[in-house]
Amino acid sequence: TRKESSAASDVYKRQYLLNNYTDDIKVSDISDHMFVNRSHLSRVFKSYYNTTIQNALQQIRINAAANLL
Repeated sequence: TRKESSAASDVYKRQYLLNNYTDDIKVSDISDHMFVNRSHLSRVFKSYYNTTIQNALQQIRINAAANLL
């Protein structure tokens, strides 16, 4: 169904961040990779995770750095 497809897509977006957080990635890189509009991606991500892609990426990087300490 469309809802299941959307949920799988949201998981994929988060997984993309987790797999590529060490790279200098931008929202446009993710949207290009997923073949979706950058604004749409940002809006959907924020509605699903209640944070922006940039903030999620920053939090992933902070957690990774903290694990290295």
